Amino acid sequence: MILQDGRVVYCNRAAAKILDRQPVHEFPDTSVEVDRAGLRSIFESSPNAILITDLQGNIQSCNLAATEILGCPRDQIVGRSLLAFISTTDHPRILDGIARITELGSLKNVKYCAQRADGSPIVLDASTGVVRGDAGKAAALVVIATDVTEQEQAKAGQRLLHRVLEISNQHAVR
Repeated sequence: MILQDGRVVYCNRAAAKILDRQPVHEFPDTSVEVDRAGLRSIFESSPNAILITDLQGNIQSCNLAATEILGCPRDQIVGRSLLAFISTTDHPRILDGIARITELGSLKNVKYCAQRADGSPIVLDASTGVVRGDAGKAAALVVIATDVTEQEQAKAGQRLLHRVLEISNQHAVR
């Protein structure tokens, strides 16, 4: 969809159906290429890690943010299982999620303990969706993850401080 001054000047047929509008202008046979280029741009410029996997969780593609968050280049991510980056304590949860995702359609905001290539721990907030192919059959998974390690550390620090204050207040009352 292309907007100009807040008005839709172009949208493909799928967007038109979603918006319940008729397309103002359709590009000739290049609309698919325009859509793919736009999606590729979104994929690469997202600040969130985006991983495309097969239905078993084997990584087929990833964006630049994934390489930054996981601390290794694409060629060390693509071809590996998601499990390679997830803490073993969370393996059962991720395997259960992968098994159920095709029936659920998506999983939103699930936190996983993960690790960077150098072994340093991180916390990822991940949402996963199903990519459907012909006849609506599940073909792949898309995982969008955000590194929330600092936020989780701040929350843990707040909980600790709150507990220290509670204990301090209990002793002050006596």
